[in-house]
Amino acid sequence: RMRMARDFQSRELYTLAVLWTRRQGESLESMGHKMRYSADSMRAVAQGMPPTQPPSGYDPVKLMNLWLRQGSAAGLSVLTTMAAKGGLRSFPFTGNEAAFHSDVVADEYGAICR
Repeated sequence: RMRMARDFQSRELYTLAVLWTRRQGESLESMGHKMRYSADSMRAVAQGMPPTQPPSGYDPVKLMNLWLRQGSAAGLSVLTTMAAKGGLRSFPFTGNEAAFHSDVVADEYGAICR
């Protein structure tokens, strides 16, 4: 969509993203496929199912190195944690945080953790 945008800022951001991914040895399209795969895998894990097969060319080590070079916490993804520790065994929250005082938040969190 950004490629077809009519406003200057969206097209400029698209161009910068293309150049950045190219400098990292990737294409914006391949990075998008990997991001979709990561999101789909996180959904599957949240539903208690194994992640699907990764797309061709998916190299988690290369992505981890890229994230570490950029100083990003994104390298601490669900899949990386599973690979490093042999599976997820803890939840990201205790359920006692202030946000859980909302019934809606508590119900949604409970549904995700089941």
